[in-house]
Parts: sequence; structure tokens; C-alpha cells
Amino acid sequence: MPIKKILSGVVVLLLLACGFLYCQKHRTITVPVLMYHKFGSAGSDVWTMDLKEFRRDLASFSAQGYKTILPKDLAANKKWGRPLPSKPMIITMDDGHIGVTNAEVLLKEYGYKAIVYLITDMTASNDAARFSWNGAPCLIWDEVKAIESRGVLSFGGHSASHANLASLADPSEEIRRCFNDLRRNLGHKPDSFCYPFNQYNPRVVAAMTGSRFTTGMAGSDTVAVISAADDMFKIARVSVFGGDKSFRLSKVSEGVKPEKVLLHYKGPPMDVSVRIKADGFFLRMQFRKLAGDGAELLDTDLPAGIKELEVEVWDKHGIIHHYSGCLKLEASEIVK
Repeated sequence: MPIKKILSGVVVLLLLACGFLYCQKHRTITVPVLMYHKFGSAGSDVWTMDLKEFRRDLASFSAQGYKTILPKDLAANKKWGRPLPSKPMIITMDDGHIGVTNAEVLLKEYGYKAIVYLITDMTASNDAARFSWNGAPCLIWDEVKAIESRGVLSFGGHSASHANLASLADPSEEIRRCFNDLRRNLGHKPDSFCYPFNQYNPRVVAAMTGSRFTTGMAGSDTVAVISAADDMFKIARVSVFGGDKSFRLSKVSEGVKPEKVLLHYKGPPMDVSVRIKADGFFLRMQFRKLAGDGAELLDTDLPAGIKELEVEVWDKHGIIHHYSGCLKLEASEIVK
């Protein structure tokens, strides 16, 4: 083969390699990382997710085209460029309550996976020694190993004792002990850690950097947008609140023009986005802070002749669908 052709091939390969490295350096990845806790009968507990609501969440994620990944997949993508789905999502569950076994069944139904963060001091060796945390029983190690073997749920660390690491002079011991507990009981090295109380500071991040964990989950209630320069020990998460919730729509007063619409809500306080459609056409989106028990006057500004108003309530990031409602309106001359 002529030297000229060989050199041309080498140049092409070098250009491709440089292009790949440039793209890796300048790309960003948007990944919603959702933070759940307990699963069961919710009542007024904002950290307990009713299973029917969790099923609705999963159905909505699936309809939106999300595919779940694990923190280790995100780390491999950043380090090696390993491909991710076009709409990746990470589902996390804090504290290691036994109710995650119910969530596991629903995740499997939708072809999803998630990671559970264990407080290792609260993970007992047998049923007789089982601990409870925040009013709910925790998993024991035999259950953890059996669950992990089924391939839907993975496990990471939530510290050894759930101490606020940001308040410790040396948080490395809590992190190290948690890592060793997981490795000894799972039979392999864990890769992901979640900060108790979502609290961390430069001292905690330095301790994580010196540990053998590869990712650290925070809780800033934002969607993670990760670039090549971002620290993998500061991955943002979106809080998912449980508790019983109810919504309904009503008109302020029959026969009053222009018609005004109220969104009634009962449940834990939430920041939401409200999508409004008029006769099937998108009208506007607005952001609201919903109180625990009250009503919000919606800014509808309806065009003339509208007969039907549709309202969708989502979390403030537009990921979690809470409610859809429809209100029949009389045709009227309504001026913007």
C-alpha cells in the first residue's frame, strides 16, 4: 500500500479522534434524578408514596419516553463515552425501607430499574434484629442480596448512621464504614453514595473524592445537567413528594363574564407548573406554589367562544404528572 494512502488514513483517524474528544469535552447530559423514600399507604406523610401514585408516575415516565439508567451508567458515559438512552432518568430511593419491594414489582412491570441507598447501621443481619427508620421497617441483608439478584434494584450507600456529614470534622469515617459494610454484605464494591439530609460541603466532597465511590447524589431539587467539567459527587436530584393529594376545578361564579377558574388542591405544599388548554389547543403555562389546603385562581384569559378548558398539573420541572381535569364553559364573549 502506498505511503501516501497510509498517511491519509492516519490523518483521518486522528481527525475523528480529535472530534470525538472535543465532543466529549463540550457535551452536556440532562438527566432527571428522582428522589423517592418510602412506599405504602401515604396519609399525610410527604415522604411516603402511595403505590397507585407511583404506578401513575411510571406510566407517565414511559409515555414521555424516559428510559432508566443507574448512576454507574452515568459515570461510564462521562469517563468513557458509553452511550445513554436519548431520554435517561435515574430513580433513587433513600433509607432502605422494606416497602421498596412493592415498588420493585411495579418497576419490573415497566421495564425500569432503580437504586436504593442504604443506611448500613440500620440494615440488620436477621429478621429478629430488624431496625425501623422514620416509622417504617428497614431491609435486612438477606433481603438486600435477594432483591439485588433479581436485577431491578441496585444498592448504594446513605452513610453508616445517617449522620449529617457536613457537620462532621472528618466525614471520611462514615463514608468508609458505609462502603465496607456494603462490600462485605453484597460481595462486590458499591459505586454510588447519597448524602444524608442532602447536606454536603467541600470537606465532604473531598472525603468522597478519596473514597471508592464514583458518584454522589445531592438534593438541590433541580434537574441534573452534567458536563465534562462537572463534579460527579454533586449530582442534583428532584424531590418527589408523597402524601395524599386531591385536585379539582371549579368556576368562580356561574354566569359571571369573563369566567374565572379555580384550581382546588389538598395535600402537601408543592411548586407546580400548570398547563392550560382551551378546546384542545395549548393556551399557556404558569407556575404556582400550592398550599396544603386551598384554591388558586388560574390566569386563563380565554379567547371568545371557548367551550372547554383542560388543565394539567405537573411538578415544576414538567416531569411528574399530578392531575388532569376538564371544565365545561358556556360560549361567551370573553376578551383577553
